[in-house]
Amino acid sequence: MGSQISVDYTPYKVGSTTLFERLCEPRFCAGGHLQAIKEKPPAVAHFTVKCHSGDSTLPEVWSLIQRPFQRIITLVRPAREIYLSAFFQNIDDSNYDYHFGSRDSVLNASTQSLADHFMSVPWNRYPHLQFSHNAQAIEEYCGVDYRNDFLGFPKTTFHVYHGNTEDGAVMVAVARMNVLRHRRTFCKFIESLGLPFPFRTSKISMLSSNVSASKWYSDKQKALIQHPAIVEFMSENRERAC
Repeated sequence: MGSQISVDYTPYKVGSTTLFERLCEPRFCAGGHLQAIKEKPPAVAHFTVKCHSGDSTLPEVWSLIQRPFQRIITLVRPAREIYLSAFFQNIDDSNYDYHFGSRDSVLNASTQSLADHFMSVPWNRYPHLQFSHNAQAIEEYCGVDYRNDFLGFPKTTFHVYHGNTEDGAVMVAVARMNVLRHRRTFCKFIESLGLPFPFRTSKISMLSSNVSASKWYSDKQKALIQHPAIVEFMSENRERAC
C-alpha cells in the first residue's frame, strides 16, 4: 500500500462516500473499500481505506490490510438525520427489516403511511447507524474519546486528536458532516490532516455521487420531512446533535 494509510471509518449515511472521493482525487493518491482490497495496490503517497464501524472493528481493519495506519478520519451527523437518510436509502430493499416495500408501493404510498412506518422502527437498535457505537470503537482502539466535543451544539466544527495503539501513534480527525458542504472549511480540515503530499485545495470538487435530491424517492422524502410527526421527531431533544 501507499507510504501512508488513512481509514475513513464512520457510521453509515454521514457523507463518508464524499469524503472518500475527495481523499482519492489527488494525483499521488488511491483508495479502496475494505472488503474489496484483495491484494497490495500500486505504491502511492497516500491510500485511503473506506469502511464502517457497524461492519468492522479497527483491529479487524488492521488484520485485513496488514499495515498500521496513520489516520482515522470520521464524520459526525445528527442521529435523526442518519435514520431518515437510511430509511429512504434502503426503503425498497428487503434485506433491511425496516424496508417499506417495492418502489411502486413507496411511490404510491401516502405520506401518513410512510410516517407511521418510519416511527415504528426502533432506530437506536442499529449499531451501523449510531454515533456512539462509532465513537466507542475508536476510543477502544486508540484511547481517543471525542463525544463531549461533538455532542449537542458546541462550536467544534472539526478537531484533530492524537491517540496511541500497539503500533504507535495514530491521528484521529473528526468533522461534522456539514464541513463537506463548505469549501473553505473543508479545505482547512484537509490541511489539518498533514497528508504526505501537496493537496491542491483549489481543485477540490464539492460534488457528491450520493445525493438524496437526485434519487427516485426524493419527492417522497421531501414530503415526509414536512409531516408533523417527523418534524417533532427531528426536533425532539435537538440538543443531542449526535
